[in-house]
Amino acid sequence: IRKETPDFLGFVESKALKTNIPSIAGYFHYISPANATGGSPSGGIIEIVKDCWKGKVVLARVRKDDNTLWIQILGGGQDSKDLFICFAYSRNADERYNLDIARFYENLSQDFLEYSKIGSIVIMGDFNARLGSFVGDHNSNGSKDSFMSFLEFTNLTFLNKIHAFGAYTYVDVSS
Repeated sequence: IRKETPDFLGFVESKALKTNIPSIAGYFHYISPANATGGSPSGGIIEIVKDCWKGKVVLARVRKDDNTLWIQILGGGQDSKDLFICFAYSRNADERYNLDIARFYENLSQDFLEYSKIGSIVIMGDFNARLGSFVGDHNSNGSKDSFMSFLEFTNLTFLNKIHAFGAYTYVDVSS
């Protein structure tokens, strides 16, 4: 990593286990390890932070079963409020994961309510939601309604609609 790199790097669906995270000089990290599903890792979140942020960034919460990791930047939000950043990974829109997805959004909503009372919020990650015409996609999936309800409930701004309308945000390189 060179000096020009960002202060913060977040990885979702990292598939990283707690034992296989390399150390990077000048950085510290927070991790929510992947779950071993059928012998191979699934999920997992890593947040890498430059050392200059030590004492200003703390781990707020990890929900390993939901694949969310919250960090808190002390005094980093509007009006010197704290800034809470969530890195999230939601399971694929598959009927067998409906209960997991419902729990994911329920807990994410609870965390949003808790942290928005005391600071500013940023949530980013992979929600595995195909939103159709809302974002210029040619398709939608079973996670669309849950994601759209979450956006309506939180009144958060969805940046993919603004900055990536009609653009692919995932490309399967194996096909």
